[in-house]
Amino acid sequence: MATIYQYQKIIDQYTTHTLHEPDYEQLESADRIIELCTIDGITYVSVPDTVDLPKQPADIAKTLKVVSLTDDLKKQILDQSPIIAYIDIKVREKITVDVEQSQELRLLRNEMNRIREAMSIADEAGYKEINDKILAHRQWGTQEKEKLGLA
Repeated sequence: MATIYQYQKIIDQYTTHTLHEPDYEQLESADRIIELCTIDGITYVSVPDTVDLPKQPADIAKTLKVVSLTDDLKKQILDQSPIIAYIDIKVREKITVDVEQSQELRLLRNEMNRIREAMSIADEAGYKEINDKILAHRQWGTQEKEKLGLA
Protein backbone atom coordinates (compact mmCIF):
# COMPACT_ATOMS: atom_id res chain seq x y z
CA MET A 1 0.00 0.00 0.00
CA ALA A 2 0.93 3.63 -0.10
CA THR A 3 0.22 6.94 1.56
CA ILE A 4 -0.72 9.99 -0.45
CA TYR A 5 0.99 13.25 0.46
CA GLN A 6 0.40 16.75 -0.79
CA TYR A 7 2.77 19.68 -1.02
CA GLN A 8 3.37 22.87 -2.95
CA LYS A 9 6.27 23.10 -5.34
CA ILE A 10 8.36 26.24 -4.92
CA ILE A 11 9.12 28.03 -8.17
CA ASP A 12 11.75 30.75 -8.27
CA GLN A 13 13.45 32.50 -11.17
CA TYR A 14 15.93 29.64 -11.62
CA THR A 15 14.22 26.36 -10.80
CA THR A 16 11.21 24.45 -9.55
CA HIS A 17 11.86 22.98 -6.11
CA THR A 18 10.13 19.67 -5.56
CA LEU A 19 9.89 16.98 -2.94
CA HIS A 20 13.23 15.39 -2.12
CA GLU A 21 13.15 11.68 -2.79
CA PRO A 22 15.29 9.03 -1.11
CA ASP A 23 18.47 7.66 -2.64
CA TYR A 24 16.83 4.70 -4.37
CA GLU A 25 20.16 2.91 -4.77
CA GLN A 26 20.31 2.63 -0.97
CA LEU A 27 16.84 1.07 -0.71
CA GLU A 28 16.23 -2.65 -0.80
CA SER A 29 12.78 -2.12 -2.29
CA ALA A 30 12.22 -1.26 -5.94
CA ASP A 31 9.27 0.93 -4.91
CA ARG A 32 9.42 4.59 -5.86
CA ILE A 33 7.56 7.76 -5.03
CA ILE A 34 5.10 8.52 -7.82
CA GLU A 35 3.87 12.03 -8.59
CA LEU A 36 0.17 11.61 -9.26
CA CYS A 37 -0.84 15.10 -10.40
CA THR A 38 -1.06 18.78 -9.48
CA ILE A 39 -4.46 20.31 -8.77
CA ASP A 40 -4.81 24.03 -8.06
CA GLY A 41 -1.10 24.35 -7.26
CA ILE A 42 -1.06 21.38 -4.86
CA THR A 43 1.01 18.39 -5.96
CA TYR A 44 -0.08 14.90 -4.87
CA VAL A 45 2.40 12.05 -4.56
CA SER A 46 2.03 8.39 -3.70
CA VAL A 47 4.65 7.19 -1.23
CA PRO A 48 4.89 3.39 -0.83
CA ASP A 49 4.93 2.15 2.76
CA THR A 50 8.37 0.67 2.04
CA VAL A 51 9.84 4.14 1.36
CA ASP A 52 10.72 6.71 4.03
CA LEU A 53 10.72 10.33 2.97
CA PRO A 54 14.06 12.02 3.58
CA LYS A 55 14.33 15.35 5.36
CA GLN A 56 12.76 18.03 3.19
CA PRO A 57 13.84 21.62 2.53
CA ALA A 58 12.06 24.04 4.89
CA ASP A 59 9.82 25.57 2.21
CA ILE A 60 8.66 22.15 1.03
CA ALA A 61 8.33 20.76 4.58
CA LYS A 62 5.96 23.61 5.51
CA THR A 63 3.39 22.46 2.97
CA LEU A 64 3.98 18.67 3.11
CA LYS A 65 1.23 16.67 4.75
CA VAL A 66 -0.59 13.36 4.56
CA VAL A 67 -3.78 13.62 2.54
CA SER A 68 -7.17 12.80 3.96
CA LEU A 69 -8.56 11.29 0.78
CA THR A 70 -12.17 12.36 0.32
CA ASP A 71 -14.30 10.89 -2.46
CA ASP A 72 -14.17 14.22 -4.31
CA LEU A 73 -10.37 14.51 -4.09
CA LYS A 74 -9.94 10.87 -5.10
CA LYS A 75 -12.10 11.47 -8.18
CA GLN A 76 -10.08 14.58 -9.09
CA ILE A 77 -6.79 12.69 -8.79
CA LEU A 78 -8.12 9.72 -10.77
CA ASP A 79 -9.38 12.11 -13.49
CA GLN A 80 -6.19 14.20 -13.73
CA SER A 81 -3.33 11.80 -13.02
CA PRO A 82 -1.23 10.73 -16.03
CA ILE A 83 -0.17 7.53 -14.22
CA ILE A 84 -3.82 6.57 -13.68
CA ALA A 85 -4.56 7.27 -17.35
CA TYR A 86 -1.61 5.00 -18.23
CA ILE A 87 -2.96 2.20 -15.99
CA ASP A 88 -6.39 2.51 -17.62
CA ILE A 89 -4.81 2.33 -21.10
CA LYS A 90 -2.83 -0.78 -20.10
CA VAL A 91 -6.04 -2.44 -18.83
CA ARG A 92 -7.73 -1.78 -22.18
CA GLU A 93 -4.65 -3.08 -24.06
CA LYS A 94 -4.56 -6.25 -21.97
CA ILE A 95 -8.26 -6.87 -22.61
CA THR A 96 -7.75 -6.23 -26.34
CA VAL A 97 -4.90 -8.77 -26.49
CA ASP A 98 -6.80 -11.46 -24.59
CA VAL A 99 -10.36 -10.87 -25.77
CA GLU A 100 -11.42 -10.29 -29.35
CA GLN A 101 -13.63 -7.25 -29.78
CA SER A 102 -16.42 -9.40 -31.17
CA GLN A 103 -16.29 -11.58 -28.06
CA GLU A 104 -16.46 -8.57 -25.76
CA LEU A 105 -19.35 -7.08 -27.74
CA ARG A 106 -21.15 -10.41 -27.64
CA LEU A 107 -20.59 -10.54 -23.90
CA LEU A 108 -22.00 -7.02 -23.46
CA ARG A 109 -24.94 -7.75 -25.75
CA ASN A 110 -25.73 -10.92 -23.84
CA GLU A 111 -25.42 -9.11 -20.52
CA MET A 112 -27.90 -6.49 -21.73
CA ASN A 113 -30.30 -9.25 -22.76
CA ARG A 114 -29.85 -10.94 -19.40
CA ILE A 115 -30.70 -7.78 -17.56
CA ARG A 116 -33.61 -7.03 -19.85
CA GLU A 117 -35.02 -10.54 -19.62
CA ALA A 118 -33.88 -11.11 -16.00
CA MET A 119 -32.35 -14.47 -16.89
CA SER A 120 -28.88 -15.94 -16.53
CA ILE A 121 -26.50 -16.36 -19.46
CA ALA A 122 -23.89 -18.23 -17.46
CA ASP A 123 -24.37 -21.33 -19.61
CA GLU A 124 -23.62 -19.55 -22.88
CA ALA A 125 -20.50 -20.94 -24.51
CA GLY A 126 -17.46 -18.85 -23.76
CA TYR A 127 -19.22 -16.31 -21.53
CA LYS A 128 -17.40 -17.28 -18.36
CA GLU A 129 -14.01 -17.49 -20.07
CA ILE A 130 -14.33 -14.08 -21.70
CA ASN A 131 -15.76 -12.50 -18.58
CA ASP A 132 -12.96 -13.96 -16.42
CA LYS A 133 -10.28 -12.50 -18.72
CA ILE A 134 -11.86 -9.05 -18.66
CA LEU A 135 -12.32 -9.15 -14.88
CA ALA A 136 -8.70 -10.27 -14.37
CA HIS A 137 -7.37 -7.32 -16.37
CA ARG A 138 -9.64 -4.88 -14.57
CA GLN A 139 -8.48 -6.34 -11.25
CA TRP A 140 -4.87 -5.72 -12.30
CA GLY A 141 -5.75 -2.07 -12.92
CA THR A 142 -7.45 -1.83 -9.53
CA GLN A 143 -4.39 -3.35 -7.82
CA GLU A 144 -2.08 -0.88 -9.54
CA LYS A 145 -4.26 2.00 -8.31
CA GLU A 146 -4.32 0.47 -4.81
CA LYS A 147 -0.51 0.43 -4.80
CA LEU A 148 -0.68 4.18 -5.33
CA GLY A 149 -3.03 4.59 -2.36
CA LEU A 150 -6.08 5.18 -4.53
CA ALA A 151 -8.10 2.14 -3.49
